[in-house]
Amino acid sequence: MTDISAIVTSDISTNTYFVALDNNGTSDTGKNVLVVDPGDSSVVPALQSRGLTPIAVMLTHGHFDHVLGLAALREAFPRIPIGIHPADKNIFGAGMSGGYTAHLGIGHIAAALMNLPQADIMLNEGDTLDRLASETSQFRKTVSAWAVFSTPGHSEGSVCLYNEKGKTLISGDTLFLNTWGRTDLGGSDSIAMKESLRRLSVLPPETRVYPGHGAYGFALSEERGVF
Repeated sequence: MTDISAIVTSDISTNTYFVALDNNGTSDTGKNVLVVDPGDSSVVPALQSRGLTPIAVMLTHGHFDHVLGLAALREAFPRIPIGIHPADKNIFGAGMSGGYTAHLGIGHIAAALMNLPQADIMLNEGDTLDRLASETSQFRKTVSAWAVFSTPGHSEGSVCLYNEKGKTLISGDTLFLNTWGRTDLGGSDSIAMKESLRRLSVLPPETRVYPGHGAYGFALSEERGVF
């Protein structure tokens, strides 16, 4: 089973995940991690208090509650790479063009979003996360077990991260326990969401699911009224 720990970040309780990248039976086991969806700056002291070293950051999509910790991460770890699907690359950072914040009535955070570091690695359908690691990184093999599923619906660039061997799905805001992500935002698409959920429905029922909010670590077979 994949070793994943979680903290709750952001004002709307985002699940930020630390995915262990080493499991070698030494004192360093579990100390190097992939960070998924850093919702606010509390991610840095959380890493430090656990003695964890982030190797890379992956975003399931670009909405504010999943990215506001990027500035603190880049300040603490200046060389850390940040990955995202290219369709969501411009809804935060200097090239920001998304209007979903105004739609949500949270336009006041637009300045903070514009000042975030932009993602520097674009990941598309079928890519594996070894693209987040350097050619010489000892973690390339571990992160290559994670594949990118393009699952638009909540946002145009929403993705899920799937580890087939570990039977683990990090589902972002596409799939929650017994429900799915909202599709009434700028860039959302209810028809695309239905197709994304249909794709996830055929994964092994024992797959463990780690969504962007709420309960996590449940089996896909526990879903009710979604598929």
